Amino acid sequence: MSEFGLYSGPAFTAMDGKGRFSIPAAMRHIVQASSGGQNRLCLTKHEEFRCIIGFGHSYQQMLRANIDREEQLALTRGESYSRAAAMQRKFGLLEDVPFDDGGRFFISPFLKKLCDIDDIVFINGSGDYFELWNPLVLIDTDGVYDMLKAAAEFALEDWEKNPKNPKRGGAK
Repeated sequence: MSEFGLYSGPAFTAMDGKGRFSIPAAMRHIVQASSGGQNRLCLTKHEEFRCIIGFGHSYQQMLRANIDREEQLALTRGESYSRAAAMQRKFGLLEDVPFDDGGRFFISPFLKKLCDIDDIVFINGSGDYFELWNPLVLIDTDGVYDMLKAAAEFALEDWEKNPKNPKRGGAK
């Protein structure tokens, strides 16, 4: 668990004219605190779901500690363990991303492609990290909490009702 707070709650953000998304203020403060006061964010592909996870720098140490624990458990059970493979899964796609004082940041084209991110993102606080989803992908993903799917549907419907927002021709 983070000593800086837990990421919680849903949010919704649309890509701005420069191609940036925004971290909600409550989550942004946790990211800043866990990144030594800097406007730095870590983004990587979720290991199970087709979404991106975001967190502050201190969470990287927890990921490494999890690898150490997994390795010790495997050794105790007499099982093989590939530390290199575990490090690749946890850190291989991790990107260090700056954000401005308003919480605006870029998602790399590669992560956007991996997770089918388009022009809008549903953000879900998941405790130690937050998830960034294409809301349509989240709704169609097995194993996701039904009420979270309902929140994504509600946010998407609400966004589409606003006449200022462009129509979703690019949604997948």
